[in-house]
Amino acid sequence: MSELDLNGLRKRGHGLLLEEYSHCEVPAGCGGVILRWVRPGGPVDVDLRLQIDAEAQSLWIDGLVPERDRTSLPLGEHVLALHLVRPRGALLAWLQLERRQVERTRLMSSLDGSWRATPTRPGSGWTTPDFDDSAWSPLVASSSVKPADSRLAWRYDWLLREGAVPLAVDGSELWLRKVFRIDDGGLR
Repeated sequence: MSELDLNGLRKRGHGLLLEEYSHCEVPAGCGGVILRWVRPGGPVDVDLRLQIDAEAQSLWIDGLVPERDRTSLPLGEHVLALHLVRPRGALLAWLQLERRQVERTRLMSSLDGSWRATPTRPGSGWTTPDFDDSAWSPLVASSSVKPADSRLAWRYDWLLREGAVPLAVDGSELWLRKVFRIDDGGLR
């Protein structure tokens, strides 16, 4: 029996590292590990899930409207910004890094004071990380129950199970910000 030569698969230079990406299981019981090459310090994929009951909503990450619920972000400080029209009840949020080899891969809505809001139209640049939101109020816990639309209840339940805290979002209009950081240790 001959040995399998994996030397042809080695990456040389270019600063890439091999990391565990996910697992696959098949009905027969044999599974495997899926690996991928990543560039340390390079952009990372971030998944975003939100549950908001509002008449209208707009979302930005670093001042840009994301094209889908997965976006690629460089290391550094970022801001998730929302404008809600006639919000009712609660906001639940969940962000997850696709990179597995870090300490903190998830960031959720919480009562840590970093989720901030104002009912007054903010000045220009409010969707960018360097905007000063220190005069904005931190969001508080919501005693709200599931969303009015029962078709969305599964997402609300899933976010609660994952550890997201429902945050109160009521009023005619509301502007929200959550500043976060991505570094070698994950989401902060």
